[in-house]
Amino acid sequence: ARVILSELEHTEQHIAQLSAGITHQVRIGLQVYASALWLPQLFAIMQQEYPQVGVQLVADTGLHPIAAVRRHDVDMVLVSGDVIAKDLSVYPLFEDALVAVAAAGHAWQDKDSVTPQEISAQTYIAHHTNPEAGREYERLFRPHDLLPHQVIRAGVTEAVLALVSAGQGVTVLPYWTAQYYAKVYDLCVRPVAAEQTAISWQLVAAKGLSNEPHMQAVIDALRSIVNADSCS
Repeated sequence: ARVILSELEHTEQHIAQLSAGITHQVRIGLQVYASALWLPQLFAIMQQEYPQVGVQLVADTGLHPIAAVRRHDVDMVLVSGDVIAKDLSVYPLFEDALVAVAAAGHAWQDKDSVTPQEISAQTYIAHHTNPEAGREYERLFRPHDLLPHQVIRAGVTEAVLALVSAGQGVTVLPYWTAQYYAKVYDLCVRPVAAEQTAISWQLVAAKGLSNEPHMQAVIDALRSIVNADSCS
């Protein structure tokens, strides 16, 4: 009965979308490190330039975004870091950098940059405790044989930054994410004084699917958003 009700709900949504002139729906998943504060810009671009293409943000893909694509739970995911997925198509967006994030008024407020040693000396607020390829453990901590002396696992970005904003610890995020959330939370964002702070953003989709015009429309729209951000 639950399966049938779910299929009926999906059919109702599809009929409503067709009535509104939407012929294709693109489901997007986000890695936990990605913010969704750019979503209104994406909706605006799609409605103006591609009104026949709908966009849906799918929850609960943050910790395992690549698996969500392989299960066909989403059509594409927005991720950062190193992506090793030969069975999927990877579309680079832009190069970013890892930055240190603390509450406003933190001792880092008067510094131009923060070292990995200074980060590891603080209570570290993490999304999860599994080291990931191309992220802060591999880029900042391991090259200096460091580990934070205390780690609090918070699960999602909003929880991480709520704790950081309250002065409970510090974290490391891609600058693209941090600059968005710095507008929402009262945050101190500083560059990290290390050699390996570069990090990439990319869209990942099933092979072949991303060649569809409605998928390419979303990729082009996201690229225009991040290009505008990088120029501002």
